[in-house]
Amino acid sequence: MKRLAYLVIFCFFLISTDLWAVVETTIYDYSQTCKITHSDSSWLPSGCPEEEGIKRLLNIIQQSPRGEKLLRDAKEKANLRGETLPELIKAGESSLTDTSLTRRFRPSNPEQVVYEEHSVIFINDSLGFVDALMDLTHELTHFAYRGANNPYTHDFSAKNFVRKVIEAQGGEADAIFTECLVLHQLMPNEVLNRDSCRNIVDPNLQYLSRSLTVRELYKVGKKSNLATELKELPLVFEKASFISSAYGEPYPIAAFHEFQEVKTKVCQNEKKRLDIMRETNGRSPASLRTYQKMSQNYLRLCQ
Repeated sequence: MKRLAYLVIFCFFLISTDLWAVVETTIYDYSQTCKITHSDSSWLPSGCPEEEGIKRLLNIIQQSPRGEKLLRDAKEKANLRGETLPELIKAGESSLTDTSLTRRFRPSNPEQVVYEEHSVIFINDSLGFVDALMDLTHELTHFAYRGANNPYTHDFSAKNFVRKVIEAQGGEADAIFTECLVLHQLMPNEVLNRDSCRNIVDPNLQYLSRSLTVRELYKVGKKSNLATELKELPLVFEKASFISSAYGEPYPIAAFHEFQEVKTKVCQNEKKRLDIMRETNGRSPASLRTYQKMSQNYLRLCQ
């Protein structure tokens, strides 16, 4: 048994070392303007074309088994929208996936609605290479797997919104778990050097745990003045491991703030649609029934 254990460990060391050699070659083997001297160098050195820096990140993510599947799924989703994945990725002041949901309807027929979704992925242009690699993996997970969190549906509520942000496919738990798994597959020695990954390693089993990721994301500290809707969630009243960069709050609280902002905009839009329908549609029984149904939905959400 001991001999087998030594053999397994030795083989794992060889695989990890060989993979890092491939990654290292891909990092450094670029034009002089995009040269990276070490793994903490900026992923986008001064004078390096943005497209080349993004291409390098994508090439390295693809060398991870999990990253290869992630890129395949992300490319497929981009292609279905008539776009290519690289053109959706931009350098920016912070890392985020900016998704806009556009609702279209004709004034003469406001109850017939068409939705269009568009996403742009931004990667913080001041990050070091490894951090940028993790951020891009994180944002690609959102893009590839997160469903449209349509605020005009009947299940739009604070509780459901926060749960989807954290737990749904392509949500924060998936994104954090995936970025750490890809990092482990590419650069295993880096995992415990990153707080986000160290926090989701099961202390007993010593592996990355998605269930632990979910629990860590529900940590809110010693908050006492929480909204009633949040108290229905599986909050953990311990020091928060993850803080939303957009709101500077633990994720459940940040997601609740986002819900309130979205709700305000949705209510404004629904009020406009009701006004248009009242002004343009006749008073036929069908029109009145549709208007009453829309009014009830508006009151349910906005009053």
